[in-house]
Amino acid sequence: MTRAASRTAVMVATYRGRATNRTPALCHDPYALALAGEDGPRYADAYEKAVPHIELWVALRTARIDEAVSRALDEGIRQVVVLGAGLDARAARLARSGVRFFEVDMPSSQEDKRARVAELAGYPVDAATYVPCDFERDDFLDRLVASGFRTDEPAFFVWEGVSYYLTEAAVRATLSRVASGTDPRSTIVFDTFGKRFVRGEVKDGSDLAARDGVAEMGEPMYFGIDDHVPFLFELGFRKAHVETFD
Repeated sequence: MTRAASRTAVMVATYRGRATNRTPALCHDPYALALAGEDGPRYADAYEKAVPHIELWVALRTARIDEAVSRALDEGIRQVVVLGAGLDARAARLARSGVRFFEVDMPSSQEDKRARVAELAGYPVDAATYVPCDFERDDFLDRLVASGFRTDEPAFFVWEGVSYYLTEAAVRATLSRVASGTDPRSTIVFDTFGKRFVRGEVKDGSDLAARDGVAEMGEPMYFGIDDHVPFLFELGFRKAHVETFD
């Protein structure tokens, strides 16, 4: 198996780490900069020139999702699933007794993550159960169940920075599987962009640079959505809460 790092993953980890080191901190991820490695700052610096506020955007997204995960654990959730985990460190950062974290990602990405974690002093290498999966081809829920996930118990799913890199069919399949295949008390949090942004039909130069920049890193955007509530209802969800940076 070939070890391969996602450029966007190391870039995002860099922004998380830098935001953590600010005074006051904008989010809290003490592992992020080490996980990003030497390439992270190079990608982050180049992207930030075109998208000046990207660190703030990433930090707020991370902090908001961390808050949602912590609240779910306070309410008794004992299964957390990170879909398309990349260099996510929530299994280490938000660990609690009796709570099991699962990280689902491409096999090559997981191999890279595990190699980075093994070299990182103080990181709890067994914090997460790693579940290899190709979202375009595999049934991630079947893979989770085979790794010990309980479909008869509620879970909290984190799908951060992933949906827009997938086809609409893959997004629909993933969300439908969560809605129909897990305990009805389960929750998923994920972020999206609008359709015009994803298609490049925007006039703002920073928006175009944000879209085109990740494409140049080998991760073009495919999926955008404008009307979340009917979309989620169609896929089987009955409660939705939509927040926007606007």
